[in-house]
Amino acid sequence: MDENKITQGFLLLSESYVDELKSKTYEYVHLKSGAKLLAIKNEDKNKVFSITFKTPPKDCTGVAHILEHSVLCGSRKFPLKEPFVELIKGSLNTFLNAMTFPDKTMYPVASQNTEDFFNLIDVYLDAVFYPNIYHEENILKQEGWHYELENISGELSIKGVVYNEMKGVFSSPDGLLQYKVQELLYPETPYGVESGGDPEFIPELTNDDFIVFHQTYYHPANSYIYLYGDGNLEQELAFLDKNYLANFEKIVIDAEIPMQKAFSEQKRIVEAYPIAIDEEVTEKGIISLNYVIGSALDSELVMGMQILSYMLLESQAAPLRRALMELELGKDIYCNYEESILQPVFSIVAKDIDLAREAEFMNIVENTMKKIVLDGFDVKLLEAAINSYEFSLREANAHGLPLGLLYGITIFNSWLYGGDPLEYLRYEEVLATIKKKSQLGYFEQLVKQYFLSNNHSAVVCLKPEKNLSEQRDNEQKIKLKKIKEALSDSEITNLIETTQKIRLWQQREDSKEALATIPQLPLSAIDSMPQEILQEIHQLTDVKCLFHPQNTRGIVYLNCVFETYSVSQDDIPYLSLLMTILKKISTKHYDFTELTNELNIHTGGIGFKLETIALDKKEEQYKTIALISSKVLTVKFDKLLEFILEMITKTKFHDNKRLLEIIKESRSHLSMSYLESGHQVSGERAGSYCSQMRAFGEHAEGLEYFKWLTKLEKNFKKESKNLVLKLSELCSIVFCSSKLLLSVTAEESEKIELLAKLNKFVAVLPLGTAVSHKYEFSLANKNEALVVPSEVQYVAISMNYASQGFNYHGSMQVLRNVLSKDYLWNNVRVLGGAYGAMVGIDKRGLLTFMSYRDPNIEGTLAVYRGAAEYLRNFKADVREMEKYIIGTFSKLDMPLTPQMNGERGLVRYLTKTNLADLKKERLEILQTTAEQMRHYANMLHVLGEKGGFVVLGNAKRIAESEKIFSAIVTVFE
Repeated sequence: MDENKITQGFLLLSESYVDELKSKTYEYVHLKSGAKLLAIKNEDKNKVFSITFKTPPKDCTGVAHILEHSVLCGSRKFPLKEPFVELIKGSLNTFLNAMTFPDKTMYPVASQNTEDFFNLIDVYLDAVFYPNIYHEENILKQEGWHYELENISGELSIKGVVYNEMKGVFSSPDGLLQYKVQELLYPETPYGVESGGDPEFIPELTNDDFIVFHQTYYHPANSYIYLYGDGNLEQELAFLDKNYLANFEKIVIDAEIPMQKAFSEQKRIVEAYPIAIDEEVTEKGIISLNYVIGSALDSELVMGMQILSYMLLESQAAPLRRALMELELGKDIYCNYEESILQPVFSIVAKDIDLAREAEFMNIVENTMKKIVLDGFDVKLLEAAINSYEFSLREANAHGLPLGLLYGITIFNSWLYGGDPLEYLRYEEVLATIKKKSQLGYFEQLVKQYFLSNNHSAVVCLKPEKNLSEQRDNEQKIKLKKIKEALSDSEITNLIETTQKIRLWQQREDSKEALATIPQLPLSAIDSMPQEILQEIHQLTDVKCLFHPQNTRGIVYLNCVFETYSVSQDDIPYLSLLMTILKKISTKHYDFTELTNELNIHTGGIGFKLETIALDKKEEQYKTIALISSKVLTVKFDKLLEFILEMITKTKFHDNKRLLEIIKESRSHLSMSYLESGHQVSGERAGSYCSQMRAFGEHAEGLEYFKWLTKLEKNFKKESKNLVLKLSELCSIVFCSSKLLLSVTAEESEKIELLAKLNKFVAVLPLGTAVSHKYEFSLANKNEALVVPSEVQYVAISMNYASQGFNYHGSMQVLRNVLSKDYLWNNVRVLGGAYGAMVGIDKRGLLTFMSYRDPNIEGTLAVYRGAAEYLRNFKADVREMEKYIIGTFSKLDMPLTPQMNGERGLVRYLTKTNLADLKKERLEILQTTAEQMRHYANMLHVLGEKGGFVVLGNAKRIAESEKIFSAIVTVFE
């Protein structure tokens, strides 16, 4: 052993430079404890740390998932109930969470502030190694599950955060489908069980099994530690060694994941999933054809399959997608390639299909793949697939997450299974190899080997069944009733007492001494100046162009903003549909499949979206825009402008078959949001009661739009002629130079050339008319229930506080932090058992409370109405207020990518927000007091009295509370 390679108890195993990341990397092992560590060092200020444990589950009790929640509920050094929440309230973190995967549990944090970064590491490591679960059984009961009984005559029930979370997951067909696919494909491995927990089996988890799971897997010898960013590596290693790892001796832990033996023949199951009682059963089936493909340790195969997924199904020009769509074998066709497990799985999914056509579906898949092997992939499709994939690799867009976290998740595709942790980060050589092989039938061979000649496959069919959700609910009640009847009098008394004890424990306030253990930054760590966005305003011949100079590594980000005031109120849904259709349908010079290929060969992507922008700091003053967002390498900027012009001026809408395909697919996508993002749906709906801007949104993308789209699909033959005329008309009146604003983010050196090209682009656009429409929606509280086939609820209440005489102030952002992370967390999540609750406070006047995967309705509304009393009695010393203030800034000061810089600059311009406004808001936040929080009690009282509420959820639960609703709406018909 080379002593020169030992640093702070860590032995350096390898050191290298990764060109793709422009980073130095160091791989270590901690000699005393056996912990493995990878450090990626560069100039990124947004530092990332994570500790991950291999946690293969043995059953569906969700022990790995529940433990992920539970270790963050107090520890040796931080003996309060929820250090995790205290960190969220008062840290400058840019990411703070924990994640359970099928075979691992990850605890990542990120921060730009060095002191804060070490604070986060300290709390997380103490949590995973020394959690309070060993002497507080209520943690498992709260986060996992427990029986509740209020009194002798009361009904026995089950509560628990994870229990309700997974009821929500299993309410979604997609969640159920994923579970059944893995259960069928991997019966002899941990992947064959649900690591998140099946609600049917979660109540089988005992405290002893819970503790044993932690003892077995949460040891440094089974850990993978990751460090990223510009931090001092030696200091980081010293901290890890001295404070934690040196306390452990290396042991042998059996956490290996066995390989599932390949099947001799394909397997098949049919599983029921719930639909609404008024929903049509026909064409509501789901068919998933799934193949186990190789090993995650084969990075070339994984990359090849990622590219192949685009060519088979993701592209609008994909041959398998087209073959299935042509025969209407599903309204929504897609694939899912899960590569983050030892044996990756490729799934081909057809949604909203008649299950009687299963054999036809299977034949089309097989015959299309045989044709691909025989004839080869289209050359243009192949080029588009590789270019699209390469662009995404080089851009490294983490979609709002810290870039280091994206890399930190990627490394486990190999590292967890004994491979090189850098295998998936060094992509250039593998990509070059695949490019060469692609000319020699590489992808066709993949199709032959892994689809046509692969028996390790399974077909999972989900069959729609009415009343299934209610039936399961009744079965659960009968089961719980029998459990209660089997209890002795003393056991019932004990259960009532236990219920009361859990409540008392949950309501117990942490001592000041316990709270003081959580490290906290001083307010001086906050910069009083807002992040400045470099922005120049250039006047082209007919339009203004915003230019944001950024180091974009040769990429140009272009946003074309067209005001849509020339569109009538009745045509809003048509305009929304238009933005969905553009680029998916043929144009004068391109068939839509050719267009798809050309876009992906030459650009990084073009998107169309209808959006609303609030103006003049008042919710009721807003503009609507048709936004075209795009990105391209600088050398192909001309080509990008050519494509945009082609789509907005030369699209041909008269292909009725293609129009109907897009409408069906769009409606299918929207329907899933009601089961997966119900809090957003209910929150936006409630906001539409009191906001003209939110009411517009309801007709552009909300429930009103969904109803309109459903009706359009049913009556398409009758409406198609009018639809084609409308879409053509809207194109001609919206995409005009008189309504255009341009926004460019690019290298400063490219500015002059880009502006010149944009000037030519604008010159060929029609000028447009000056016709203007004012939108007026009828606003009134409807207090609706939206019935969907779900076993959980999403409860929202909203009010326009500006119309009630309250003005926006920066301290409202602190109020949001107080309410979300204290009042709602404790009452809706901890006591109520919901998975989450949140508050939205819009600067333009909208105040909204929302819950997520919630077992309650009236109880949650009562909590919302109790917020005023909570604020009247709100007390917080200087340290606690500073904590809330610091936590507020963690959201305001998130690091921005070049693309995000440009987007934020555009929004500031459109909303007329200047640095003086932002500085004023920051000072108001910094100066927030507990007294100001108490003053907001009046505003919260008005919310409770006058706010309109929306509940999206289970039919039976809604029926039990029907007296509180003025309208009950069945979403799916």
